[in-house]
Amino acid sequence: MGADHSQMDRAERRHWEGSHTLNIDTNLKSKQCFLISKLQSSLKLCFLDICYYGIPSRHFYITDGSYCIEFGDAALTDRSFRFYASGPKTDEVVVRDFALTDDVKRRLLQVCGARNFSLALRNSEQMAKYIQCGSWISGEMVGSTPLCAAVRPSLDRHHSKVNTPPDELQVKCDLLFPAATIYPEFKNSLSVEFIRRTSTLNPHPKAVNMVILGPTGSGKSSIVNMLFNKKVALVKASPKSVTKHMDIYTGRYRPSTQETSTVPLNVIDSVGFCDSEIDPQQVVDIVKEFIKANVMNLHKVIIVCSNRIEAAQAQAIKSFMTWLKYDRHQPNFVFLYNKAETLDDAEREEAVSQMCDLLGVNYGFNAVWLAPGSSEQTSIRYALPVGFPPRAPLAQVEADLELLHRAVFLFRSDTQCLRVDATECAIL
Repeated sequence: MGADHSQMDRAERRHWEGSHTLNIDTNLKSKQCFLISKLQSSLKLCFLDICYYGIPSRHFYITDGSYCIEFGDAALTDRSFRFYASGPKTDEVVVRDFALTDDVKRRLLQVCGARNFSLALRNSEQMAKYIQCGSWISGEMVGSTPLCAAVRPSLDRHHSKVNTPPDELQVKCDLLFPAATIYPEFKNSLSVEFIRRTSTLNPHPKAVNMVILGPTGSGKSSIVNMLFNKKVALVKASPKSVTKHMDIYTGRYRPSTQETSTVPLNVIDSVGFCDSEIDPQQVVDIVKEFIKANVMNLHKVIIVCSNRIEAAQAQAIKSFMTWLKYDRHQPNFVFLYNKAETLDDAEREEAVSQMCDLLGVNYGFNAVWLAPGSSEQTSIRYALPVGFPPRAPLAQVEADLELLHRAVFLFRSDTQCLRVDATECAIL
């Protein structure tokens, strides 16, 4: 039997309209939360190969061998969060073993009682992976998978919600605590100001949009903190990506030292390439889909690397450079060799040179800047080494901090923003 797209559209569309929320049922939640204490300490993330409306797909769930946890059922007769006694399923495929940690329990408590299942926006894979590792991501909804190909044409304005956490799971850190300033004594002429962190982008027509890309562990989140000079992004030494989905840090800044007014700023921190929890190609597809769905104008692409750059990491970066047409838009790219604080000057330059050679980057590409009140022109590098060790005094990092701000926030006169659509990037 062939795929019935019209039936799927009718059934799904009503779950796309309105708020992007889990619609928690408090009565169901109280019953399911009680069951968490009955789970064994070892869990498995699994899936079954199935068809939704004749479309090949996968239904994901979590099991400890005695209980099953899933969002919706494989037949779509129940679109609620399900927590019930069950042994192993026939033909199940185990994706990953993981432990029932306090973080897993906390995430379970958040989603128990959910009612608002959607194949595109709130599906079984997103729910299961969120419980397992905190990442609201579905590989079924990126790239050229049958489900994505079937659903994408009908999503329209709802496309921007794909792989974005529902309202209940979004962290609005501006409401939880004020972001602490890292270096109060740092005087920056561009007046960069942090406003809030969110998981959804509300583009302002005059906003400057920047995306930070790079391998897991390269220090992208610490670069976000240094750009705002505030502790707005979580930084943790781990082989797993701290950023589990696309985070947007909004603010304002002065686009030149001669300007007196500020413009809105969106800094997008992406999921790290080669994250141990997510397939590398899925990460590439997820980031591309987010940019295509949310960012019409892209002004700066910040590539962050550190330590030894693995072949898979370099391939992922070059994939983005090709997609964003680096060869035609070099003024829009900044390349950072991060965590260079332990290197001497010669080693720092050698590391940047090797990074540029590996990625096919123009090592000498630069801009010329005239500092306020000065007649001396200064070169702004677009490929540079930086290092910001935790709790380092300003004197140790000030030079790198100033170079970072100039490379990211100042623009060459020949810079044109990238126009992003569903198939390519082109100059406006």
